[in-house]
Amino acid sequence: MLIILWILLNISLVNYFYNDIIIAKIYPSTFENHSSIARWVTMTFSVGIIPVIFALYYIEKRFFWRNSSRAENLNKETSKPHQDKLGKQIQLKSNKDTTLTINSADLICVRAEGGNYASVYWYEKNSTKTELIRMTLTGFMEDTDTTDALVRCHKSYIINLNKVISYQGNARSILIQLEGLDFSVPLSRSFPRNKLKQSN
Repeated sequence: MLIILWILLNISLVNYFYNDIIIAKIYPSTFENHSSIARWVTMTFSVGIIPVIFALYYIEKRFFWRNSSRAENLNKETSKPHQDKLGKQIQLKSNKDTTLTINSADLICVRAEGGNYASVYWYEKNSTKTELIRMTLTGFMEDTDTTDALVRCHKSYIINLNKVISYQGNARSILIQLEGLDFSVPLSRSFPRNKLKQSN
């Protein structure tokens, strides 16, 4: 809704300056009584609110169907598991001055928390565990190059492709549903889709 108000306000200001400043100088006798900015805002909102709402609705629907279609294609193309070096241990320095050891097959995702910190999510004894570590996502990928299944799908997320349940599309982006998580992970628009497919 805020974007609609912003668009209409800008149109109002352009109309005001165009008609009461530029056109008034060209045809001064026609524009003896200049309209106020408030009047132009009122007129523009009255005339423009409905077309702008329909235009935004159309755009939202278009993006929704596009992302939904892409998500559906990803669901069809990624039904098989990715190669993983099973049994490989990932060792991370946790924020509690202890070493966190995780099997690469149990890792679910890593989420950037700002600065040099990240939250690691993994399976342990049939439940999801999480730990805050002092490490950037770039550092994590460099230090834990253990499996083809670990990919950085977004500037703030690294995921284990073998933990993907499904892909879902909405008007904003494609979201990834992962096993054991109560939140969805966004897929970056610039992320190469072929990296999500089966590795042979």
